[in-house]
Amino acid sequence: YESGAAPTAVLKSMTRAIESRTQRPDVVSASLGGCEPSNLRALGNKGIGLYERQFQIAAATGISVLAASGDEGSSSCINASGQPVAEAAVSFPASSPFVTAVGGTNVRLNRANQIIPANTVVWNDGPGQAAAAGGGASTLFAEPSYQAALQTSGHRELPDVSLLADLAPGYEIYCSARSQPCSARHGWLAIGG
Repeated sequence: YESGAAPTAVLKSMTRAIESRTQRPDVVSASLGGCEPSNLRALGNKGIGLYERQFQIAAATGISVLAASGDEGSSSCINASGQPVAEAAVSFPASSPFVTAVGGTNVRLNRANQIIPANTVVWNDGPGQAAAAGGGASTLFAEPSYQAALQTSGHRELPDVSLLADLAPGYEIYCSARSQPCSARHGWLAIGG
């Protein structure tokens, strides 16, 4: 299922997948998200509630929903010019208690090309490359019962799990799509995020 970037288009696409009677998925994975306050302004409480209803249906019917915890670190909120604003926030839909929030790490390798466990760190490319894993405490959702023994903030915290997300080394994929980044170069491509 594909959709445009508008929150309503994403909701329609997820709804079609979750409520499909003929091609019901086991997993819905969304590598997208946006600043909670921006999503709340765009969707309102009713719109957020519509998403939550779909995520509840997915959970009740055995569909796992995964969403990226963010690709801009704590700077996922942007102004009309596309510049980050001083408003730390987590990403929705990853912040939903019915979604598994997937964060990002970077790894260090030893000379034998093996991961050095003590050097696995949060993905943060720094000021030259505005790419970093998102995470923190939700302002929309209270602490779910499954996090009660692990934290005390009173809010839904994310990510739930993390894995390699840095573009270097990234993952090699074969890309044949007509859109960016594939349109410039068909074939094998290293990706991250």
